[in-house]
This record gives sequence, C-alpha cells and structure tokens, in this order.
Amino acid sequence: MATTMSALTQAVITATLYLTSVMLGMPSINMSGIHFQTPAAKAAEEYKGPVVGPFPENNGYYAQFSGEPFKSMSWNEARKYAETLQITRNGKIHKGFLATPNTPTENDFIKNALRPNEDWIGMYQAPGAKSPGHNWKLLNQRSVTWQGWAAGEPDDQKNGVPTRCTLVNFFNGVTFTTNGDSSSFTLNRNPQLETGCENCGMMRADGTWKDKECKKHGNGFIVEFRKL
Repeated sequence: MATTMSALTQAVITATLYLTSVMLGMPSINMSGIHFQTPAAKAAEEYKGPVVGPFPENNGYYAQFSGEPFKSMSWNEARKYAETLQITRNGKIHKGFLATPNTPTENDFIKNALRPNEDWIGMYQAPGAKSPGHNWKLLNQRSVTWQGWAAGEPDDQKNGVPTRCTLVNFFNGVTFTTNGDSSSFTLNRNPQLETGCENCGMMRADGTWKDKECKKHGNGFIVEFRKL
C-alpha cells in the first residue's frame, strides 16, 4: 500500500509540474530518468526546482538554483558549485556548469522555462577589455558573438562610478560533445577574471543580460547540463 501511495504521489507531482509548464507556456519538464549525483554538495536535498529540457539545439538540460544558500554565492562560487553537479538521462551522464546561452533561441528557452531573476550565467569579461562591452567570453571558451544585453549594459559601473580591476587567475578544462557528434567544446573551468570590476554576467527576468562585480551575489544561478 505504501509503495502504491508513493507512486501515486509521484505521478500527481509530475502531472502538476507538467500542467503548470503548459499553462505558463514553458517547455516540457521531463523528470523521468533524471537524478542528481554530487559527492561535493548535497544538491539532491537542497534543490527544489525542475530540470527542463532537452533543448533541441544542443540536447542540453537546465536548472535554476535560487534561494539560500545559492543566492549568497559569488559568480565563482556558483561556477564551482555548478561543476560538482551531474544528472543522468537515459543512462548518459550530463555534467553541470553555469549556463552559456549561445543563441537567442537558447536564451529564450532558459528565460521562459526558468524565469530567471538576476541569476549568474557562464559569461565573463576577459582581461584587457578596451571598453565595457569588449572581450566578453562564455565558459565554453567562445567569444560572445550574439549579445543579449539590456539597454545601457554592460556599463562596468557601480552607482554611476567606473570600477577598478585586479587580475586573478585559475584554469582547468573538461571536453563536452554537442548532439553526440564530432563537434565539441572545452569548458573553461578556471577563467581569468579581474576582480573589483563588473566583469561577470547575469540574466534578468526579461532574459536580457547585465554585468555585475564577480565577487558580489545575485539571486541564484542557472546550471546547464551537457553530455560528456
């Protein structure tokens, strides 16, 4: 009887999530075969939201981490935390990292599915930038070619005053495949950053981006999961 009730409860929860996603115009929430595995953090206990996907362009999955302790994390703390996470989908391991929206359709998918609210994403300004909008990169080590900045952003200012920078450095790498074919990218797990500047990116509620000082915190962060 207990097993039956447990299964019924799970079915009701899954159905409720699905109906909610339909009513809000969100992508389907596919909970089947997905679970968290993370020896470094108790994400399975702490995480309360859905995992959405797959996104057709890259077969990626996405999750939003908000509330405590996530909203108190700096960009680098969020980056490190995201990289301790992985999910299993159809027997395949998908590793986590801060989301890297490469296209308008991917950006809209994240916005519509997860309703971000000044959440960190995997975007940073590399050292040597000649202007607030120059030299932005994604954690997949690609330059930001398509840009979703909000009006007036990036401004590299705090209360209207230009920020000053100090260089810090860390690096490592993990290679990911795309759509299971021969194309791949290497995740920059240790980007060079200049602290004290607004050199890290976040996504606002309307899906547009803004820059913010990396050591500050937002309201959480978006994690992308891709197959190794």
